[in-house]
Amino acid sequence: MYYLRYSKAYAESFARGTTFLELSASRIKTLAVPIPPTDQQEAIAIALEQVLGRIQQIREILSPIPAMAIANAERVLADAYDGKLTEKWRESHVPAPPSRRRIADLLAIPIQNGLSVKGRDIPPGVRALRLSSLRSRKIDLDDVRFLPIDEKRSKRFLLEEGDVLVSRGNGTRSLVGRAALTVGLDQPTIYPDTAFRLRSNKELVLPEWLSHILNSPQIRNIVSAASRTTAGIWKIRQSDITELPLIVPTLEEQRAIVTNVDNALARLDSLQSSLASAIEMLGILEANTLSLAFRGAFAMDAMKAIDLDLSQLRVQALEAQTAPTPGTTTEGPMKMRRALKSRFDPEVKGQPFLASLLAAREGGLSAKSLFEISTLSIVDFYKQLAWEVDNGHLDERTDGFWDGR
Repeated sequence: MYYLRYSKAYAESFARGTTFLELSASRIKTLAVPIPPTDQQEAIAIALEQVLGRIQQIREILSPIPAMAIANAERVLADAYDGKLTEKWRESHVPAPPSRRRIADLLAIPIQNGLSVKGRDIPPGVRALRLSSLRSRKIDLDDVRFLPIDEKRSKRFLLEEGDVLVSRGNGTRSLVGRAALTVGLDQPTIYPDTAFRLRSNKELVLPEWLSHILNSPQIRNIVSAASRTTAGIWKIRQSDITELPLIVPTLEEQRAIVTNVDNALARLDSLQSSLASAIEMLGILEANTLSLAFRGAFAMDAMKAIDLDLSQLRVQALEAQTAPTPGTTTEGPMKMRRALKSRFDPEVKGQPFLASLLAAREGGLSAKSLFEISTLSIVDFYKQLAWEVDNGHLDERTDGFWDGR
């Protein structure tokens, strides 16, 4: 199973087809499969179960984080809309009461749709944003196409720093009405027909505050309810945005809100970035682990780890394969089996785990018998055995291992 996972690209190289690739049964039979000795196969499988099992455990631990980050971002924006985000700020400030205004009353120029002209991916032409540039809270000013229009026609659609764009149509209802802020504009750029432009009157409202409030769950729910679908595309009208009533605090409080929201969202962005890096590293680790395993290096590294300072223990392991445990009949060779515990489990790491098993039996055991009751992998067993002998937890005698405490 593990080899098939590792060899996916190799197997696909044998596939043929024009519309789609197909791997026939006859071609599958020609795949070369390296077959190590049976004991090595079992050792590799056990080691892979441990490593890949840990990787999967980490993935499962990380999997809820994206949803948690989104929920936290929505909570921050909801608190910004409700005024909860600046409750403590208002305790040390005495701002004027907020006013209730329509968005239309907060704009420096009327709301406006963008321009719809067929363009291409490379210059020449006027830089025009794609709808996909609005996917984040800040507009991706590099996500552009180039339109074959003159400067005169493009002038009324040119963006300015601080303009807020609102998606007016999308195949996904939850994305309709999302706002994005123009930040870092350094060359003439226009916006698409699939977006509204809001240019705020900065004497009344900060564009950063307006963008955050438009993305709050309270406003998003209102806008989503107002959207209508035509041929599978959800759309909103200009009035669905301009007639929205907002509770507008003073500019000073708006600045405090923007600072708090930006700081909170920056922390969440950092978390998401770290999460993406961790998931990528897990994928690399998984691929490298499989690669090492089926090049033979994985087994070699495992054996080297066992051999390190364990010459005496290797002798014990060989003896345990043939020597009977006192008071019992002759035992067979040490057999690999699925590990239930790991050397890194809390009850094992840094603990006299094997010694405690012996204490419960009030006697000594051979390496083989101790291995079988430990439920550790053979690699972890010998590492734990060496550590406990070195630290005086186990007493190595001619007839086996005894509790040395």
